[in-house]
Amino acid sequence: MKNKEKILIALASFSFFLIVYLVIASKEIEMPNEKVVKEEIKIEKVDLAMLESTYQEKVRGIYFQLKDDANLVASSTEEINVDEKLTGIKNSLMSLVVPDEYRAFHLSLVVTIDRIIENNFILDSDFQLEIEKIGQDNLWLN
Repeated sequence: MKNKEKILIALASFSFFLIVYLVIASKEIEMPNEKVVKEEIKIEKVDLAMLESTYQEKVRGIYFQLKDDANLVASSTEEINVDEKLTGIKNSLMSLVVPDEYRAFHLSLVVTIDRIIENNFILDSDFQLEIEKIGQDNLWLN
């Protein structure tokens, strides 16, 4: 009798959990309305030509600022706060949206500035030559 009671209790428990599961599983899952979902996701189209021209314009200004700062530091005998200037230039570059075709250029420019920062902000003739080379390799900067 004890085995029969155990079996009946087990079957009753199993039946109870099966019924609870079926009740929960049979409830309809509410999906958000497709119109609402489509309205929430708004993708703006990007004008690639405008993005490219805006990028070129901003980088051209940053490049000339970097070039002028290098010339100023090389020719000046007074102490100039290069730390602030280069950090500002790097932050300006990092905040730009970069078109696909300029990614390699952008990365090389940021790495160049990073190397200067790592070398305690030394703007020497090697740096000036590297900046000139970047300008020669990318004629759109001039």
